[in-house]
Amino acid sequence: MRSGPPPVRSVLGAPLTARARAELAHCLLGFPLALAGFLPVAAFLALGAGLTVSLLGAVLGLLLIVTAIGLARALSGVHRRLAAALLGERVPAPARPRPGGGAFARLDARLRDAAGRRSVAYVLVKLPVAAFGMYAAGWWLAGLIDLATPLRWAAFGQRDMPTITPVPIGGGAPYSTSLAGTFVAAAAGALILLTAPWCTRGVVAVDRWLMRALLGPGELAERVRSLEETRALAVDDSAALLRRLERDLHDGAQVRLVALALSRTRPGSAWARTATRWPTPAGCGN
Repeated sequence: MRSGPPPVRSVLGAPLTARARAELAHCLLGFPLALAGFLPVAAFLALGAGLTVSLLGAVLGLLLIVTAIGLARALSGVHRRLAAALLGERVPAPARPRPGGGAFARLDARLRDAAGRRSVAYVLVKLPVAAFGMYAAGWWLAGLIDLATPLRWAAFGQRDMPTITPVPIGGGAPYSTSLAGTFVAAAAGALILLTAPWCTRGVVAVDRWLMRALLGPGELAERVRSLEETRALAVDDSAALLRRLERDLHDGAQVRLVALALSRTRPGSAWARTATRWPTPAGCGN
């Protein structure tokens, strides 16, 4: 298979693909969700950590930390469903702890929940990643505005329109002071639109990696699940082999052995007639 840069057609058609639209929607929806999750989780963690320093507020602080872990787990489930719906990225949810004993045992199990701590890490790291996603979505907006510069000139008679650039340099130059200048801005907008899908794709790739690393069951749980599946397959294969041997013995060898035993014990049978016709060796008479 020949490898190399993508064909020109795929590059030019990237902004029109369903994948580009889904990744743009993921960036747009991910930022408010990340912001809404970051604020309470960070607040509960900060308050809980501050209260655990004092002896009187230690229990309340631990309860706040456990609340932050539970909230992060719930938000992680929302992020998994959003990624599955828009990106086709299906990350299996980790198992929940099932502690026994009293209240302190349950509290200790929640605090030791490795998957919950990874969910907290994802919620905290998701906000800057989502901010970059909004910046990548800004490339789409800037490209569309620049691409429509000739239409705005003709329809609304706007003058001295700056070229919108997502890169924070240039101060909006060049300015469109004539109809010919608007086509320069439109060309810049087309170039920005061709770049925009790759910006959102890069942010989505980082988010995919974070979800696989932090929101999945974890390496130890995956290893245990793999061993359980291997053991179940080995047990099923052994049971199938035993059933096949039992069926073969019942339908084949067992029937022939029973028939042979009956033929040897029945008087006048072929076995008995063969035995009487067998010549007696010399010297073995009487």
